[in-house]
Amino acid sequence: MSGCRNLFINLNATSIGLVKFGDNSMVEVKGCGYVKLQGENGDQCILNNVLFIPKLQTNIVSLGQLDEQGCRMEIEHGSLVIYTKTKEVFASVRRTGNRLYLFNLNAISMMGEKSDSTRYENSNSNMFKNTYLKQ
Repeated sequence: MSGCRNLFINLNATSIGLVKFGDNSMVEVKGCGYVKLQGENGDQCILNNVLFIPKLQTNIVSLGQLDEQGCRMEIEHGSLVIYTKTKEVFASVRRTGNRLYLFNLNAISMMGEKSDSTRYENSNSNMFKNTYLKQ
């Protein structure tokens, strides 16, 4: 899920319903599409069926989405390592105090350009910064 329209390489921008979060808050889904991520090693992964939620302040990637793309995940002793299909490390992070895995990934924009280091929350950059993984 992402609130940044510029992250999508393909977006079907139609209202498709609501998403309910663990705190019972609900937000409207304004579309669904593809996002291309680039990991620590430069490998790229395209996530399908990513929800576009303009009110979302933080990007959320589910382990299920990564699994569907052929990634393998290992969680052990507070560390999460995501491997590509070719068994290269795509990303590795430590668990935060609130039991989330917070990581930074580059998203490749519709123009094919990599993002810069601008914080995602403060601009329309293409950085999946402060992205949370959920199980």
